[in-house]
Amino acid sequence: MTIVIVDDHVNLRRLLHEWLKEELPACSFVEMRTAREALVYCRREAPLAVIMDIDMPGMNGIDATIELKAMLPDTKVVILTIHENSAYKEAALKAGANAFVTKRRLYDDLVPALSHIVECQGRIS
Repeated sequence: MTIVIVDDHVNLRRLLHEWLKEELPACSFVEMRTAREALVYCRREAPLAVIMDIDMPGMNGIDATIELKAMLPDTKVVILTIHENSAYKEAALKAGANAFVTKRRLYDDLVPALSHIVECQGRIS
């Protein structure tokens, strides 16, 4: 089960990768720097889930989620962002995201959100 980590900050991607492979050993993780790069990979590999930042150069995470879900409706998306405004959460869920996690609550909320997706593959918020 592959989970793609999409964030333009290399240190955060690597931190997430190392931490999550310890927390979710049944999953493998792939890092992508841009949404466009991730969409190409996802089209080819159809991963179980994508952890998607909102603010990235080029295509943002909301637009990428819309495109990803149109292409692969069964691939789950967790939006991971610094934005705590409810308008961002609403936009993410409207785009098809299965979860919305703020970076401030990263250590509290990300693993439970991913665990839920891996176990039951249902919609969460």
